[in-house]
Amino acid sequence: MSIRLNFPTETDDNQGGVSDGVVFTTVFAGSTYVNTFEMVKEFLKENDFGDLPLPKNFEELKLFRLKCMKNQLKLFDDIGYQHYPIKIIFPEPKKFPRKALMLKIYNENVEDNLLRFFGLLKTKKDFE
Repeated sequence: MSIRLNFPTETDDNQGGVSDGVVFTTVFAGSTYVNTFEMVKEFLKENDFGDLPLPKNFEELKLFRLKCMKNQLKLFDDIGYQHYPIKIIFPEPKKFPRKALMLKIYNENVEDNLLRFFGLLKTKKDFE
């Protein structure tokens, strides 16, 4: 069953990712960023998120990687593409494999889900 229709709980072991019932997080790493992005797009289709607008290719996704200047206002803490309920993030290179992309999927059925998506309401994980 797809993540969109049956969002994983904390106890579920689902498709190589981790869930707290509010956010499902997984990391993809291919031989190139192009391959990695294709894996992410396929995963989203398989889990009923194929209707969401996505960058058409990795070149377009790279435009969302712009680094924020010091003291510059930024809307999101994460660097990457964000369209509710998903985030495709360029993770810190020190902590993840090269050419990796992190996918976060927010549970659309959780109360205050938009506030959580935009970082205006903290999740349990933020306090740990």
